[in-house]
Amino acid sequence: AVPLALLYLVPIVVMSTVLRRWQILILGLLCTFVAEYSDAFPWTVNGGIPRDATYFLAYTAGGLYVAELLSRRRAEQRHVSQLEAEIEVRRGIEEQLRLVVANSSIAIISADEGGTILQANEAAEQQFRSVSSGVGSRLEGISLKEFMPSLASIQIRKHGWEKLRTMMQCQGLRASGEPFLA
Repeated sequence: AVPLALLYLVPIVVMSTVLRRWQILILGLLCTFVAEYSDAFPWTVNGGIPRDATYFLAYTAGGLYVAELLSRRRAEQRHVSQLEAEIEVRRGIEEQLRLVVANSSIAIISADEGGTILQANEAAEQQFRSVSSGVGSRLEGISLKEFMPSLASIQIRKHGWEKLRTMMQCQGLRASGEPFLA
């Protein structure tokens, strides 16, 4: 008199990891038939139909839940691996750009919106530093306005500075105060 129909959820859950949705429905129907056939309760219209409907809904809902859970997990893993691949591509591009900038004979400086130098290649170091300033000194962290006072007059708005691209011809100063055309 103990119903063992609940035990049929185990094969449904295990099989739903590899079956398609329509196959899970068929397996739920098959397990419903086996559970009804093997239990000790007599089948009547008033008792059998609701019981079989409950079995079928429990089996298929459990199987579909596990299948959907695994499907979403696989999709998430694919998405994460795609993002990781994109990050690797971007890192490669950034490294190539760093090499181009570092090996360029043109003085290239990157500065933040406040005018503080973030990066400078060797050509910029040679252009702005004087011979007497020492070999170990670097431009990073110094205000660009020290070397190009004309930049102090340029107003950069807080919003939209990321898209600012411009060219300017002005007088620059080396660390020793010697002027040059920039």
